[in-house]
Amino acid sequence: MDSKANNFGKIIQSPIISCSRRTDIPAFLVDWVIEKIHNGYVDVINPFNRKQVSRVSLLSEDVKCWVW
Repeated sequence: MDSKANNFGKIIQSPIISCSRRTDIPAFLVDWVIEKIHNGYVDVINPFNRKQVSRVSLLSEDVKCWVW
């Protein structure tokens, strides 16, 4: 993982996005995922510390693989 700084803090760049670990995203949230891909990022809340939020890049140059 790599990261870039911006106004939010750091943008996490991960070549692999695992997006069905906590929920069945393809079945229930595919429109939401498509919107986030168009935005180029998603903000992820740490389930153990809700004040800790990470911004993850979804840009095609950063993501090489999606795991559903």
